Amino acid sequence: MTCERPHRLSSDRASAAGCAESRAEPTVPLPDAKLADLRRRTTCSVEEASVLLGVGRSTAYAAARDGSLPVLRISKRLLVPTAKLLALLGYDDGHRRPD
Repeated sequence: MTCERPHRLSSDRASAAGCAESRAEPTVPLPDAKLADLRRRTTCSVEEASVLLGVGRSTAYAAARDGSLPVLRISKRLLVPTAKLLALLGYDDGHRRPD
């Protein structure tokens, strides 16, 4: 079964339905190209941050609401400062900290 249209299933339900592309895939450690791209940008979307963190979209928005994901609110838009996101992921000095 393939996923042909967007939907709002949770990760567990999406995988049960055979829709692997609806799950957030963690990309830590970050590839050099993605890390360089993030360093050039000052902000990213909450959805982009969710993919990097390996959590779902709703979890990322909940984290933004409760303050565990740092965000800037510009009118109705939420933006994640990339410097703080990289620090959260352990890339604050250009190199990943050992776990």
